[in-house]
Amino acid sequence: MDITTRIMPVTPHMAKEWLKRNPRNRRQNPQLITQYVRDMLAGRWQLNGEAIKISANGEVLDGQHRLEAIAKADITVTMLVVEGLPDTAQDTMDTGRKRSVGDALTIRGEAYSHNLAAVIRRAWQWDLGNRRFTAAPTPTPSECHAYLDDHPSLRRSSEIGSRVSNGFKVTNASVVGTAHHLFQRIDQSDTALFMAQLETGADLHAGHPILALRSRFTQDKLEKKSVQFGEEMYAMIRVWNAVRAGEALTVVKVFPNYKEISPK
Repeated sequence: MDITTRIMPVTPHMAKEWLKRNPRNRRQNPQLITQYVRDMLAGRWQLNGEAIKISANGEVLDGQHRLEAIAKADITVTMLVVEGLPDTAQDTMDTGRKRSVGDALTIRGEAYSHNLAAVIRRAWQWDLGNRRFTAAPTPTPSECHAYLDDHPSLRRSSEIGSRVSNGFKVTNASVVGTAHHLFQRIDQSDTALFMAQLETGADLHAGHPILALRSRFTQDKLEKKSVQFGEEMYAMIRVWNAVRAGEALTVVKVFPNYKEISPK
């Protein structure tokens, strides 16, 4: 068996030709292809040892999403290419657990790594205009690392989110961390007080919006409600705005067709 390994530039034409010999692969994931295209066009694509794998008879065994991205991006990308593999080798490909952004941040030595990864993803979505935090689009690992480099204060937001969630256990650490990130852009002192009162419930009189928020989160937990991330963020922002405006709240309502709001 003659197996060859090469690091080589893969052109859009080559990618399209190889994709014509792709009869036994998984259904393509358009979102993943779009993520790869963004990384390639931004120059963030890295040669990391993962190979385009081609069988002895020329069929693509692994790498169809990368090849499709090269074709769509219409740029040449350097890839590791392994050719001459037996067809049966495909049975053992992609069987390991995928490394998450949280895993990568742990390896880098980041504190609160998995919550940090979640906060990065949500903050990235917010800045992109995805204010309901729907499933797509989501950032690639490279985009997450670049976003953290551009917004190092996310580390502090992740820490605060984890701390508040540990002290007031009905809260979601990534919701609190994302809210902290957004609020501290507006007023750091108000943000610090808001998070402290959310965590401890101290100095909250009847009608205080944070008391209403704590009651809502507690009730949702007791009733084991399945609450979407966007709904919890809406509640956090609604209460933040009420506190800043000196408005009294006894109940925090979030309707399914809620209108997007921004912190003020």
